[in-house]
This record gives sequence, structure tokens and C-alpha cells, in this order.
Amino acid sequence: METGTPPEFIRTDEVKAFWTYVLGLCADVWPPCYADFEVMDLYAIAPHLVILDTAPDSERLRVRYAGTRVVELFGQETTGLYMDQVDLGKHKSELLQVYCRCRDEAVPFWTLASVHLNEERSFGPPVQRMFDYERLVFPFQDDDGSNVHLVSIVIREDAATEETGFQCQELAPPTPD
Repeated sequence: METGTPPEFIRTDEVKAFWTYVLGLCADVWPPCYADFEVMDLYAIAPHLVILDTAPDSERLRVRYAGTRVVELFGQETTGLYMDQVDLGKHKSELLQVYCRCRDEAVPFWTLASVHLNEERSFGPPVQRMFDYERLVFPFQDDDGSNVHLVSIVIREDAATEETGFQCQELAPPTPD
């Protein structure tokens, strides 16, 4: 399968590394097999990963794994929760749609969401800061081609000077060489 370079709009090195790793797993099958995915292959970015499972007999997505940086970002342990139970902020409905489309259509997605947060300080009132959350989510399948899992990376960085709102790009699955 073609791995290529990450799309130009991907901003962070961690997301680019995740792109390269996942496309390297594709060999001759899309979506890649979940059994081939090893979190420890990505130990440097594992704290930023989220692994989601499709709940049996349900359309809901359950968090199988949330890295430590993801837990810090959301202020709660999300492992074991359904995604609709997680506080994803003002872009929650858009993000849930992205995850469901990734699962249903077996295509990767990239998102960028700007969020204003109040940052507590040791003295004085909280300061409002703007952050960008860059995400890349890939579908994975079981060995028999069933039960789609999603693996996503979430990176928070200081926002650019202006709010970008919510951006989403459906990415073309890799094609055979």
C-alpha cells in the first residue's frame, strides 16, 4: 500500500508520526488489522492516544484506552466510558459524527478544533487562553474483517492568533501500489 507523506495540513510532529506508523501497517489490506497495532511501538506518543471499540449490539463507541495526556486534557479518566459520556467541549456533536463516520465508512479523518479555556493561576483571576486540538483518527478491523476499532491521537497546542473553529478533513484511504 502507498504510505506517502502526511498531508501538508497536519501540523504536529506527533500526528505526522502516527500517520506514518498506521499507514505502515496497511501492507495490502484496508483498514489495517487491529492485531497488528502495538501501543508500545508508539511509546513516545502513546500518552496522546485514544483507542475506541464498537460496543456489541450498539452503535456507541467505548473508550478502551486513553493515554495519560488525554486524561489530563479532559480532566477525567475516560477508559470504560462511552464517547457520548465524555465531556468533549463545544465541538462534541461534530467529533462524535467524525468518529461514527470513521467507523461506518472505514476512512481516516483529521480534525482541528479551537477551544477557549479558563486557566487557573496561583494568584489573581483565571486567564482565558485559546488552544487548538489536532486529531487524527483511523479505523482498524479484527482479523475476520469485523468489529471496527478506532485509534486516534489528540494533541493540544497553543492556538494561532485567531480561532479556527472546527475543521474536518476526510482522508482518502491508501491505495495499493
